[in-house]
Amino acid sequence: MNPRVSRLLRLLAALPAVLLLALAGLDSVNIYRAERLAENVTVEELEKAVRLTPANSGAWVRLGVLRDRQGDAAGARAALERAVELNRYNAGAWIELGLHWEVEGHADRAEQCLLEAVRFDGTFPPRWALANFYLRQGGGDRFWRVIREAIARNRSEDPTPAFDLCWRASDDPDLILGKAIPDDRDINRRYYQYLNSSGRAGAVPGVWKRIEHTLEKSDLDMTLRYVDALLALREREQPIADRLVVAEELVVLHRAEVEVAVAHELLRCGLPV
Repeated sequence: MNPRVSRLLRLLAALPAVLLLALAGLDSVNIYRAERLAENVTVEELEKAVRLTPANSGAWVRLGVLRDRQGDAAGARAALERAVELNRYNAGAWIELGLHWEVEGHADRAEQCLLEAVRFDGTFPPRWALANFYLRQGGGDRFWRVIREAIARNRSEDPTPAFDLCWRASDDPDLILGKAIPDDRDINRRYYQYLNSSGRAGAVPGVWKRIEHTLEKSDLDMTLRYVDALLALREREQPIADRLVVAEELVVLHRAEVEVAVAHELLRCGLPV
């Protein structure tokens, strides 16, 4: 075969692949440009972003949120509904659509959107959003059920906002412990730390009853902080039994010098050892 003809045939055979690569490159460029535009804050730029990649659910969410902020309720709703149409698994889109309906006064539609977010995403944020919604709607058993689920699923996020939300809903430590705090080793310790750091020493004995049976050597500092909490409360009857438990745990921890220090502190404060 003529070499020139052979070379031409090879070029023609490679042409579809070249075209595909070119189209793929163009699509990547459009996606990149759309993402960069979505980082901006004007409606015009976000509208340009969704024109570049009309199937980008995240860009439609950003557009809907910005339209909502600017008072364009109809435009916001259209953008957010488009976002969930494009990707029903986009929990963030469902949450934003739910917030939109709540602001518009449609609590039933808002709840359905938030329940969809929870259905498609098993992590903490959708349940956190739903718990906040229920609290704004008056709290009740729905709130306590969802906030308990949210706390149970929160293994990486800072639990402080969830615990704060519980104390906004009620100032009854026993109710919060029973309805919102799962009896889980790690969660009990995180809640204990929260109570100490937020100045709620009066609520510490309740969660301590869960913790004291699972103490380990690494819990020595936590044990001493519990003793400090008892001293701060200046109680005279019930803490005696608690202090005996603490002393027993310290013996298990083989820290006699710590026992001496605790006993000294109790005597200094005028409390029985």
